[in-house]
Order: sequence, then structure tokens, then C-alpha cells
Amino acid sequence: MADKQIYQFPSKKPISMKAALYLFGHGPYREPRIIEMQYLRILRYCEALENKLEKKVDIKGIYIDINFPRTENKEKLPNLQILLDDVKTQKIDTVIVDICNGDSFQQNKYASIICAMERVGAKVYNCYYDDENVLLAQLIKHYGENVHSYMLPNDREEFVELFPALASEITYEVLEDRLSRISAGNNDPFINYVYRKINSLRNENPYNRSSLPWLSDKNF
Repeated sequence: MADKQIYQFPSKKPISMKAALYLFGHGPYREPRIIEMQYLRILRYCEALENKLEKKVDIKGIYIDINFPRTENKEKLPNLQILLDDVKTQKIDTVIVDICNGDSFQQNKYASIICAMERVGAKVYNCYYDDENVLLAQLIKHYGENVHSYMLPNDREEFVELFPALASEITYEVLEDRLSRISAGNNDPFINYVYRKINSLRNENPYNRSSLPWLSDKNF
């Protein structure tokens, strides 16, 4: 069943899009596209989409397929099937996803999933590629005309920005063997920088504001 715990961000714009979010486990097992990261990126994209189109994104449902073990067979994705039925019955007219179509082994591995949504009549926005330049328009508004699409953060940058404490723990875990052997009085500037960075990430909280975490600005 679709997840009923739905985040609704404030908007005074008239309801126009009957939207669904589709979260989909994909990517290599050792480098997955994390479901929670997809969710946060999509919510942020919805805000930018509202601003660009001047229409409200009314989120009617969230559909999740963990997709483990991995498959691109649409028949084995039960919540995708429910979503397609809801589009056919006009409960949903817009689907917003964060799907990378392929990987290093198969370029268009998951393109058929988006095609299936479009075939039943859904307008699909894929924030992974931002083909409509929704995020780019938002960034240009904030940082000026010198911003370009290649400056948008990749998954690694997004992970650190959205989950800084976890990124800190992972960094320490990777370097623990070396860091644990460093004496307390060590004055190596690089080692000191690593410790400061780990501690800084550990203490960051991008969720202590009323708005969703925004895009990292380190490239702008």
C-alpha cells in the first residue's frame, strides 16, 4: 500500500497537480541510491517546481518499492503497479521521481519504468536529471546567472549535506585505524584538519530550521 504519512509543505497556490512521489530502490548494491535521500531531494524539488510553474504540488500519495533483489521487471514492483492503476483512474496526474536510468553496466536499465508512467497518462518529473531546469532556475534566482547545471551537487555531495552526522561517523570508521594511532599532541596540520572536519560534520543539523535542507552552495 502507499505510505500515508505525507509531508505537505505550506503553499497558497491553487491546487493543480494531483501528484505522487515514487521512491525506488536502485543503483548497485555497494552504491545504492538511498530511499530517504530520494525522498528529501524530491520534496525539495517539489518546492522549486511550485515556484517555477506557479502551481501547487498536491501530494496525494507516496509509493515505495524497495526493489531488493534488484529488478527492472515492472510486474515485480507491486507499488508501481498500484501507482499505474491510480494514474489510469485519474487519482494521480503527476509523478515525481529521483531515478537514475542506468548504471555502468546498463545505460537505460530503468528507463522503462518512467515510460510506463507516461504511457498511462502521467506527467513525470525526474529530479535526478532536472530536464525542466527547475532546480537550476531556483539556483539562478539565489546565486545569479553564472550558475550552470553542471554545478548541481552529485549524490556524494548530497549525502554529506543531508546526513552530515552519518557522513562523519563513516569518515571516522574508514580512517580509524590511522587516527587511533595518532598521539594527542600531534601537530600535523592535515590530521588536525581531518579531526576538525569530522567534528564539524558530527555537530551539523540541517533539520533545525523550518525549511527543508537546501542544495549545498560550495560549487556556487
